[in-house]
Amino acid sequence: MNEKIIKENYISYMNVEYSRSVKPLLMDIISSVDCNELRPAVIYLHGGGWGNGSKDNYGGHVWNLAMADLGMVAVSINYTLKREAIFPQQIIDIKEAIRFLRTNGKQYGIDGDKIAIWGHSSGAHLAMLAALSGNHSKWENETSSIVQACASVAGAIDLYEAIKDGDGAAARLFGKEIETIDEIKDLVDLANPLHYVTSSMPPTMIVHGEDDLFVPIKHSQRLHDAIPKSIFLKVKDADHFMINGDLSMMNVARQIAIFFHGIFFDNNINEIEINIDTYKKIKKKDDLDDEFFNQYSELFKYYT
Repeated sequence: MNEKIIKENYISYMNVEYSRSVKPLLMDIISSVDCNELRPAVIYLHGGGWGNGSKDNYGGHVWNLAMADLGMVAVSINYTLKREAIFPQQIIDIKEAIRFLRTNGKQYGIDGDKIAIWGHSSGAHLAMLAALSGNHSKWENETSSIVQACASVAGAIDLYEAIKDGDGAAARLFGKEIETIDEIKDLVDLANPLHYVTSSMPPTMIVHGEDDLFVPIKHSQRLHDAIPKSIFLKVKDADHFMINGDLSMMNVARQIAIFFHGIFFDNNINEIEINIDTYKKIKKKDDLDDEFFNQYSELFKYYT
């Protein structure tokens, strides 16, 4: 645990325990080695339908390095999966991770007053819930979980609407099936980031593929409508993983890194050149359920 590694241009602290719930909760902390000053931290939350995925996946160790490459500290965390405990344990874990960095960040080169959070898919839902709820929820304690910036990529925002549209994976986050979700509608509403929007929101960037078959772009549109000052990047022809789109997922991560850098360092950085990557398009599946995540487990391994 807490293994320090210096490799190439990065210094990494791997498997740092930040909390415990039904299991030890670990994070990886990665930064470039060429700066001795405290830096902002950017937390990445993996996707996987709230039931799969890990901090060790591609997103946490490749996409999130775009943050380290621009002088921030890239943090990727594990959180409790729905098969281990149902909601709200996931958001409790994430807020504990924010508090850990705020309290213990200096030993990892982190400025605890400068924390951003982002994620993809179900990770984007949790990132937005953490960012928007801030000090406005019952998951708070004496150490603030407020973040200074946030971003969502292909996020499922309104889970009640998603479940009504047939999303079985979202229903099982609450230990229910689609047909019985109305029994706990109050709990489902508690998981809706839109319910926490106020006039003092952190700077927000929203990204969604226009051809996303698994999480419709209407979720991000509603989020943008609720936060008018948010940046909304619609990626033409892109699916849930930005495949076949005008931007690859790595391009998206770089754009988010530029956004966060501008907030934390108040600099103007020229747009990174966009390279169009071509991948085989994912087969359409009508119901975003656990079978989908098992069927595409290898895809999620590399793209969440």
